[in-house]
Amino acid sequence: MRRTLLIMVLFALVAFAGDFATGGAELTKFKGYGTFRETMFGQEGNPQGIEFKDYVWMAWIPKINDRLDLCIAAQNTTIGSATTFLDQLYLNMKLSDNFSIRGGQFKVPFGYGMTRSGGSMLFADRTLIVTGKPSGAVAGSDFGLYGGKDIGSMLTVKFAPVTVDLMLSNGTGNNTRADTTIDNQFTARLAVDPTDWLTIGGSLAMVGRPDYIVIEASGDTTEVEAWSSNGMDFFAVANYPVSSTGTLNFAGEYMMMGYPGNDVENVEHHDGARMSVMAGYDMQLEGDVILAIQPAVRYDSVDPINSWATSGDEPEDNYTAIDFCVGIELFSKYNTIQIGSRTYGFENKDVDGYTDIYTKWRMNF
Repeated sequence: MRRTLLIMVLFALVAFAGDFATGGAELTKFKGYGTFRETMFGQEGNPQGIEFKDYVWMAWIPKINDRLDLCIAAQNTTIGSATTFLDQLYLNMKLSDNFSIRGGQFKVPFGYGMTRSGGSMLFADRTLIVTGKPSGAVAGSDFGLYGGKDIGSMLTVKFAPVTVDLMLSNGTGNNTRADTTIDNQFTARLAVDPTDWLTIGGSLAMVGRPDYIVIEASGDTTEVEAWSSNGMDFFAVANYPVSSTGTLNFAGEYMMMGYPGNDVENVEHHDGARMSVMAGYDMQLEGDVILAIQPAVRYDSVDPINSWATSGDEPEDNYTAIDFCVGIELFSKYNTIQIGSRTYGFENKDVDGYTDIYTKWRMNF
């Protein structure tokens, strides 16, 4: 709460200050987006039926000079009651044209579906492989072990067409909170741009814990053995110009995540694997009202990390999602209406699939 209030005060001070510069600094730069969404839930027995939701993400990004800048970002979600919290807070220092350092709380360079800007998504939701498990799934909220947002430092090295990110952090978790089940995390990402319209890359994340002692209430102690695990992610993104008014969009991602823990007697486990494939087409129009139409389709598949007793059967825990969406730019390239649906399917035959339908209005600034 203290950090949220501080952010709001800083935003207010800058907003009332107007455009000014002090010692070469540019202190009044903002970016972000806001959305309003209506969702009709298709799961049988869902008592809500229809949900209305608004969301705002705003960042203050003052530039101190040519080598130093800052980002303070907050987000607000309203579903009945409002929830506001710090999203990211970090400092950037440009050492040279090829080297820069970032320190603070920001996105871990793992998972293209998470690191992509929310204001540029072709669908109302991020790919299922980087979000929480859907209603009906028995497992799957394990992306936060390797990706998400965390506190740490990152070195970025750029020698075109190659970019390398090296990050050491506390250990990732959901939203901005570090996962206390792991110690520190090292993440490395390599991205290559062989052409102007294609990016391919991959990430390696290493997590784990050293040996530690648990002291019971009785005074007895239990030694817990160290463990370590790796996550790997590979992605390709293409925005190929078919014509002067049309662009073919593609994004593919494959992710592997190791089981986070030691082997336990009489317990089996398997690692996780996730895949996402997306295709879309951006049609630029010459109208005064409708400026562009962008249909897109995406298929996501999740095989979650899980464990079970050796005497039992391996759980049927896989699930999938198929997304359809049509984005329409109205009056401005910063104003988009998205109409689409997401259909969930489950390997478990006792769980029925369902389809959610939505309309979302997004305005970037």
